Amino acid sequence: MPINNPGAAALKSFRKSETRAMADVSGDVAYTGYGFKPSVLIITSCLGDALSWAQIDINLDERCVYKKADTKTFYSGNYSVMIMLSATSAQEAIIKSLDSDGFTLTWAKAGTPAGTGNFTVLALA
Repeated sequence: MPINNPGAAALKSFRKSETRAMADVSGDVAYTGYGFKPSVLIITSCLGDALSWAQIDINLDERCVYKKADTKTFYSGNYSVMIMLSATSAQEAIIKSLDSDGFTLTWAKAGTPAGTGNFTVLALA
């Protein structure tokens, strides 16, 4: 049975696909078009047989788990996105800010990755 709470604000959510050119240099990138300032981000990325999943809260606390299909090892760390081609070739990002229409990530490039990394963001407020 639904709970009727007339004083509660409606949950805002928006899901959007984003990309990262793997050869791009390190630096800040703003992602916009979400229509509100998020309180929570859930980000998934996939490249080849590798998957990462991260969650970021309003305090900019972030945690990412990365798994490559051909290994039994999970990697985790304080990242928002991990797109790895190999142990020495990757793009990794941390959250810089939650903005009025999206968010900003600070990317760090390792090695000489190529191609395009895709990630999906579920923003909640």
